Amino acid sequence: MLDVLNKRGFVYKAFASIGIRAWLQQQLDYQPTNTNPTPESTLTEIDHIFSGLYKLNIKPELIESAKLTAIAKTFPHLETAAEESKQLLSAHNQVEEIPLSPTKLGKIIAEQLGLSKPISARRINQILIVVGFQDSERVSNSKGKTKLQYKLTELGEKYARIQLDTARGHNKTIYVIRWFKSVIPIITEAMNNDQ
Repeated sequence: MLDVLNKRGFVYKAFASIGIRAWLQQQLDYQPTNTNPTPESTLTEIDHIFSGLYKLNIKPELIESAKLTAIAKTFPHLETAAEESKQLLSAHNQVEEIPLSPTKLGKIIAEQLGLSKPISARRINQILIVVGFQDSERVSNSKGKTKLQYKLTELGEKYARIQLDTARGHNKTIYVIRWFKSVIPIITEAMNNDQ
């Protein structure tokens, strides 16, 4: 019994002065990460989180605005400055054309060609694949149903933007490709060459 008490006393003396956590870390040669991040490191982390969005052809102004919102939520004392910056950012942006869905493109092109019915979104998407602006692949959902999913190609980036949207009938955010009007003459020419 005395031997056990002596061992306990040794262990107690070993970490009593520095604390059990520090003693264990010392014994295990563990280097703790900074548990109290600095404002600079937090801002760097926020910037890193949002940096991947620039590759998705999302308007940089939207990313910067979201980044300012994240900064304001992380540092509440900066909320006023972040809101002022967001207002300046939106005031600086010029009104830009709204990108269009393949369905809307089909209606516009049908009107221009004097057709009585709109061109289907499926047909527009096929033409966009043929001209090399997007690719498609079949994907299955959790219920086993397959559908086509479109991916913007490097060639198509000039004519489109990837946007976030809500999946129809679901409460899920998805990425969709929306096209600028500058793609209309290319689609029309491809349709004429196809006939």
